[in-house]
Amino acid sequence: MLEALDQWIGADRSNFNLYVGLLLCIFLFSIVTLGILAYRIGELDERRKAIQLKVNQIVLTFLVILLFFFMYMFPEDYYLIYMKLYLLTIISLALLCGAASFLYFFIKEHSC
Repeated sequence: MLEALDQWIGADRSNFNLYVGLLLCIFLFSIVTLGILAYRIGELDERRKAIQLKVNQIVLTFLVILLFFFMYMFPEDYYLIYMKLYLLTIISLALLCGAASFLYFFIKEHSC
């Protein structure tokens, strides 16, 4: 799977730009969402601190799972040209997971 993605990214400059642009949009959306929700959640008391700890735990767990999957997914003899781009993909997906979980906990807290 990574070989096919590596070949697709390397096939044309517009494919590379599309992939980087999509990752940048996901990364910025996640960061902005996390920042806005952290601001809107208010002062840190015990409940809000517990929510932030849950979100941090989800992001860290998702990041470790994706890194483990990445390390064992590609063959040992294959040289990945765009390794930094794949690591940025993993970080962006972990932050997106964190933003989604933060949004879930935010809506759950304010709907009561």
